[in-house]
Amino acid sequence: MREYGSLAIGGDTRAARERPMEHRWGQRVRVDIPVRLEVPPASIVAGRILDLSVSGAWISGELEQHLSAEIAVVFEPQPGSSSSHRIPAFVARARLEGIGVEWRELAPPLINSLLGQSAPAGVMPSIPPEQTSTP
Repeated sequence: MREYGSLAIGGDTRAARERPMEHRWGQRVRVDIPVRLEVPPASIVAGRILDLSVSGAWISGELEQHLSAEIAVVFEPQPGSSSSHRIPAFVARARLEGIGVEWRELAPPLINSLLGQSAPAGVMPSIPPEQTSTP
């Protein structure tokens, strides 16, 4: 049996049935970017983006959020810069080890810049040289 992503071809197809189908507007890239999450009404929680795409991100940390909760992901400024970048999002997946978020706007400019590895002034992503994408 050959397996392509979550689709099993031939033989036992349990692996394909056990994983939910993901619909994604772009390739995921492994990153390690520290962020703050602003959660209404007044919570601020630290996290790390480990997986980034034009449609959302996977953020690790102790983040107890409910599905569809509205949050803002805040990218901290680098030394020498005074501005942080705030991207509105909502929680699409919640697990013990973190949350999956979808951006309120598809392909926010900052995310496009980070994925293109040419970050706006003051924001420097930590993107490993071996970018990994998962269809």
